Amino acid sequence: MFDQLTPFNTAPISGRVGFGDFPICTAPGNLVEITKTQAANGVPSGISGLRLGDLRAGAGANPPNGQALSVNANGDVILVQTALGGGNTTICNTIPINNVTKNVGGNTICETNITDLNPIGFVGINNIVPNDALDVNLLPGSTSGDIDINNSTSRYEINDNPVLWHKGNINDLFLGVGAAQNSSVSNNNTIVGHDASSQQLNIGFNHTILGAEAGYNHAFGHDYTFVGYRSGWGHPGFLYTNTFLGAYSGEMETGAENTYLGWSAGQNPSGGQSMHNTFVGHRSGANINTGSSNTFLGYHSGLNNTVGHSNVMLGDFADLGFNNLNNAIALGSFANVMNSNHMILGNNTVNVGIGLSGDLSGPQTKLEIDAGLLGTAAGGTANPGASGFAFS
Repeated sequence: MFDQLTPFNTAPISGRVGFGDFPICTAPGNLVEITKTQAANGVPSGISGLRLGDLRAGAGANPPNGQALSVNANGDVILVQTALGGGNTTICNTIPINNVTKNVGGNTICETNITDLNPIGFVGINNIVPNDALDVNLLPGSTSGDIDINNSTSRYEINDNPVLWHKGNINDLFLGVGAAQNSSVSNNNTIVGHDASSQQLNIGFNHTILGAEAGYNHAFGHDYTFVGYRSGWGHPGFLYTNTFLGAYSGEMETGAENTYLGWSAGQNPSGGQSMHNTFVGHRSGANINTGSSNTFLGYHSGLNNTVGHSNVMLGDFADLGFNNLNNAIALGSFANVMNSNHMILGNNTVNVGIGLSGDLSGPQTKLEIDAGLLGTAAGGTANPGASGFAFS
């Protein structure tokens, strides 16, 4: 027996040798046993008292035979196979205290979770028979089974992509990967869709933006309603009160107080700033640039107009002959007006009747007026000498 108080003695005791601070190591249980005074006596625990000087730092990462010394549960020094790549340990990231870790290959340890180490099909919270990956039920005696994220800036994610959050403002709702992803100033906004309203820091207030890439680039402004894929995509914001409904509607429009309804309605490919337009119909007013105060209603209506203002086109393909007419009106399918301050009623195959409502024959010429001379006008009576047409 050898200790710091007893001189070296070569006499064996039961064929075993013990090293340690007296009287800790008085009856060694192994052929060689080292027992160190524990922390209670002022020596740090976890130190065996055995030091192999030739295995210090810098003496080499691997034993020549690919094995290393280790300690079993009883404290016995044993030889074990080293992991491929050597005895150094790599940590994926800084692992939080009390978190779960796992070896992901070689000597690499990473942060993980319990279900990763012990995979299970379904997880139930207050539910002993879950049938979903996560199945939440009410607490006994509770009226709520909600899942609450207490950090107001956190979000619900799918595959590490944020899909539902409000960035700390309960007046906002952002839904979709990339929705309002860069915004830092926002209020009373509902943004739904992949990359909707995604590029700017200040996206203004009172917006309803729905659709992938809808309102993609807008900033500031208020009271926008963009609904549909790329609706209002290039609108820079700054202004107010546009309503675009339909895929590509108002896609590059930069103006304000416009109402565009239909696929590519008011698309504005040149990115001009127009105001006070109402376009309804598939591609209605799709080529507008800076023209304002126009009303186009019908499939492909008003396609030729780019800079004209105060025009009215009513009917499918109702249009202007030139792109810069003002105060021109075309009423009817394929009606086409060629000059400012003109009105065209119908296309060239149309006869117009006045006072012929209910007349089975209808107008027989381009313009026919029936003042009731023969009593044929609905509710009319004979009125000899009156043509129904007067100059003043």
